[in-house]
Amino acid sequence: GYIFPIHGRNGILASLSLAGKPIELSPVEIALLEAVARKAFWRLLDLKGEAPALETVLPADTPLTRREMEILHYLAEGMTSMEISKVLKISNHTVDWYMNGLQNKLKAKNRQQAVAIAFRHGLIS
Repeated sequence: GYIFPIHGRNGILASLSLAGKPIELSPVEIALLEAVARKAFWRLLDLKGEAPALETVLPADTPLTRREMEILHYLAEGMTSMEISKVLKISNHTVDWYMNGLQNKLKAKNRQQAVAIAFRHGLIS
């Protein structure tokens, strides 16, 4: 079978499961089914009048500084601490210090989760 998760701004909202006789789907077919699942889910919520509440962006509990936002943006671009430190002309240690603060503010366990939370909350796009 196949499971297609439906994501919203705050994480996974639902999933569509298809089960039955095993068949192999091409990547294009999987992408199309995923798109249909998303569209159907949001259309059903729209008809029930529940879509706007799930589409809103939740504000972060603690506002981030300009420098934290810069580092978060570069991290989302896939840059390492060393690369970020060169771009911002600060030490690698300072980048890591900002990242620890970001993780604390976003209540993230690691850098990847911090970026994921920032995307969910609309802090970066």
